[in-house]
Amino acid sequence: MTQGSALQLIDSAIKDIGFDVIAMAKKTSKIHYRYQDRIQNVKAIYQQNTKRRGLAKHLLSIEAEAVKDGKAIPVRFIYVRNRNRLKDYLVLVTTDMSLGEEEIISLYGRR
Repeated sequence: MTQGSALQLIDSAIKDIGFDVIAMAKKTSKIHYRYQDRIQNVKAIYQQNTKRRGLAKHLLSIEAEAVKDGKAIPVRFIYVRNRNRLKDYLVLVTTDMSLGEEEIISLYGRR
């Protein structure tokens, strides 16, 4: 059910050989993930959760599943504030569930 650029990177073959991925997810209605037993896009997930207030570096961190070819891969979404447009946000996605939010943001920033 899930398809698109973020999931092309989060391929089950990559996970099978032991690698994890950190990527930016697109905010589109065409790419969906399983969150709370419902198939939703990243915008819908963001809207239904409580965000951190103020000028926090990351607004929200949630765990969901990317479903591809009937196989569910656990992923973590980190919603971060866009530095260029403070009212906007960016979405980072990772398959490494052991990393913390700050570490994920730092690793993605070094890419």
